[in-house]
Order: sequence, then structure tokens, then C-alpha cells
Amino acid sequence: MRQAANDIEMQFYVGRNLIEGTNDFPKDEELGIKYLEKSIENGLIESAIYYSSLLISGKIIKRGLKKAKAILEKFLKSQNAIVLLLYEKS
Repeated sequence: MRQAANDIEMQFYVGRNLIEGTNDFPKDEELGIKYLEKSIENGLIESAIYYSSLLISGKIIKRGLKKAKAILEKFLKSQNAIVLLLYEKS
């Protein structure tokens, strides 16, 4: 996990695996969210999409539509179709 300190793609990888408890990572949603938030702060759209999807569905983590919308707003200029779709759902 040390590699994830400055690598936004690795932050996403670690965060997702912690949340899902996959690839020999222990299941730890709280720590996984911290990694996702760090990569989102640094501009990784994949993390924003994944985390927002989780917040919208409320299946793995507590539902948070306002938080999802706030995250997605940072990426609206990208005109990414998934971002736009999720933004409408939040």
C-alpha cells in the first residue's frame, strides 16, 4: 500500500480492493474510502465514478446522494457519459 501514497491509479486499486475485500486485501470500507477520496482529490475520474456508484446504490456503503453529486460535479466538464448519467441519478 506504500506505492499508493503518490500514485492515483494505485490509490483507486487499493481503495476498491479494500472496499470489496478482494485480491488478498482485508475488507475495510472505511480505509478503502480514504484511498478513493485521495485519488478523487488528485483527479482520477474512475475513482469518482466508482465511489459515486457506491454512494448512489447504498448496497456496500451507506447511501449518500448529496455526497455523490458533490463528487461528480468536479468531473462534469469531462463530459464523460457515465459521470453525466450518475450525476442525474444523484
